[in-house]
Amino acid sequence: GNADGDAVDDVLALVDGFLATQLRGRIAAARGVRIEEPFAFTVGDDLPVVHGVLDVIAVQDDSSALVVDYKTNRVEGLDVATVAQEEYGLQRDIYALAALRAGAPQVEVAYVFLERPDEPVSRVFTGADVPRLEAALRAVLEPVARGDHPVGPAPHGHRSTWCPGHS
Repeated sequence: GNADGDAVDDVLALVDGFLATQLRGRIAAARGVRIEEPFAFTVGDDLPVVHGVLDVIAVQDDSSALVVDYKTNRVEGLDVATVAQEEYGLQRDIYALAALRAGAPQVEVAYVFLERPDEPVSRVFTGADVPRLEAALRAVLEPVARGDHPVGPAPHGHRSTWCPGHS
C-alpha cells in the first residue's frame, strides 16, 4: 500500500483498460508496428527542424498509418475531443505530417487518454491535407525562427519532444 505501489497499480489498471479497446485490435492486426519511433523533417530551409517521437505507429495492410499517442491527463468530467484539439492540435498536425512525409498515403492520428481508453480521439489525414498542415506549421515556426517568441513553460510540467523552441 505504499504510494509507489499504488501508482503502479493505477498505471496497470489504465493499461488493462487500453488493452480491451478496438484500437488495440487494429495495432495487433497491423503489418508493422514500431514504438518510440523518432522523426524529423523541415517545412522550410530557414526554419527549425521539427523532430519528435511517435508513441506507436502501425502500418496497416493498405499501407495507411495509425499513429497512437497516449495521454495521462486527468480528463474526468471533460470532453476528450476538446482537450485533444486545444492542447494537442498542433502536435497532431505534426504527427500527421511526419507520417505522410514518410510515405503513408493516409494517416489516422489517435489520442488515447488512459483515464478513458475506450474514447480515443482520432482524425484522418491524406496527402491532400499536406499543404494546409505545412502552412499551419510554418505560421508557428516563422516567429520562432525570427526570435519573436521565447519558449513558454511546458504544459503539464513536461517538455514536448517536438517543440521547435527546444533543442
